[in-house]
Amino acid sequence: MAIGDDTADWASEEFAQANLGDTRLSQRLVALARQLATSPHTSLPPALSPAELKAADRFFDNDLVDTDGVLAPHIAQTLHRMEQIPVVLAIQDTTEFNLTHLHAGACGMEPPRPLSPALSLA
Repeated sequence: MAIGDDTADWASEEFAQANLGDTRLSQRLVALARQLATSPHTSLPPALSPAELKAADRFFDNDLVDTDGVLAPHIAQTLHRMEQIPVVLAIQDTTEFNLTHLHAGACGMEPPRPLSPALSLA
């Protein structure tokens, strides 16, 4: 699968500053972002070859790789982009689903449990 220049440039700009404690991990993050950007609508198994999927598993399994380390450069780049424009819209989808009318056997699922107030999405 060929990776376009725009995708390669995006991945490099977005994640090149990642500080994961090892340059190879930072490079792997950029490579993984490039690969996944070509198939943003799919999960990892269909987006990656078996060898790439194994490499991704090893990457995410590494003790040096954590959410903060992966997200920090992305957050920094997002803030940088926001500074370049006069107005940023933070649009929120407030859609709610009420499935309490379904009985447990209707879909072969357990009956829905109410969320505790601390976990409310509203």
